[in-house]
Amino acid sequence: MFDLVSGGLSTQAFAAALGVTLFAGFVKGAVGFAMPMILVSAFAVFLPQHLALAGLILPTLVTNLSQAFRQGVGPAKATAVTYRRFLVATVVCIAISAPFADAIPRGAYLL
Repeated sequence: MFDLVSGGLSTQAFAAALGVTLFAGFVKGAVGFAMPMILVSAFAVFLPQHLALAGLILPTLVTNLSQAFRQGVGPAKATAVTYRRFLVATVVCIAISAPFADAIPRGAYLL
């Protein structure tokens, strides 16, 4: 059962990832940003690059969506329409750059 939840990580790596994620979530709640920077920097120390990026995507997506929909669907939709060019450019750049994640030197994630 633990293997299903942990994604094949060791108990120590899973506990470290959970602790880092909780800390990064606390910082995001207190300050409003910096969660992805904390997650990718810390995860890159003890996880392979593809797992570090995967571990950053879900918590960041969940917290950003909860912030976006905090005032309801109407204001979130209006904001999405206002920033549609930025959102489209972001999705396109992620789609182009994601395959190169393994080509980035491991030390670059720590900058």
